Amino acid sequence: MKLLKKQISAKDGSGFVTLLPDTPEDLWHTYNLLQTHDLVRCTTLRKVSKESSTGSVTSNKVRMNLTIEVTKVEFDRETLQVRISGPNRAESDHVKMGAYHTLTLELDRQFSIEKLCWDQIYLDRIEEACHPENDAEVACIVMSPSGLAHLCLVTGSVTVTKARIEMNIPKKRTGSSAHAKSIVKFYDAIYRAILAHVPFDKVKCVLGKEKWMFFASVELGRSIG
Repeated sequence: MKLLKKQISAKDGSGFVTLLPDTPEDLWHTYNLLQTHDLVRCTTLRKVSKESSTGSVTSNKVRMNLTIEVTKVEFDRETLQVRISGPNRAESDHVKMGAYHTLTLELDRQFSIEKLCWDQIYLDRIEEACHPENDAEVACIVMSPSGLAHLCLVTGSVTVTKARIEMNIPKKRTGSSAHAKSIVKFYDAIYRAILAHVPFDKVKCVLGKEKWMFFASVELGRSIG
């Protein structure tokens, strides 16, 4: 989840946040953030009919921003969508005030939630959704001999990629040390990525291939020594 904007009063806790869900887990967080009487604003498609001077009627789908007051919330696990129903609470050229509408929240489409008072439990859930790696207890290095590696933090519900390391590894050739030197540089880049991205105050173990683990233990020994 990305927090695009946050405007909440320190005095009474009222205000809004603008969010952008980018994983399926984010939509589950969104579903749990919503309460009856919250205001939700996002883009939607609405069928609009127009009557010409001759009396003919044409209909087109128009994309617009709507703000509705939440009366009903549903989470569809199959389509990965959150559907919100309620009356329109903002002026619109195409939808009357008070007219009921359904908004669909989905991946990669931003929306805003406004509450009369943001309880700390909801603010904590936003923090959890935006920084899922804070709950990670395992770091994992997934690498290939070709010189590509991904550093991931693993939580109970999601795997977050923190770094991508890519390096050209030449083939082994008799009498040439280029391959061995490239492997050392590759391993060192992974090691430095771990130092930069892994919160060792929370992560309990790091998983990786045996040869790289040996390299890391040697580097760690040098740094301690």
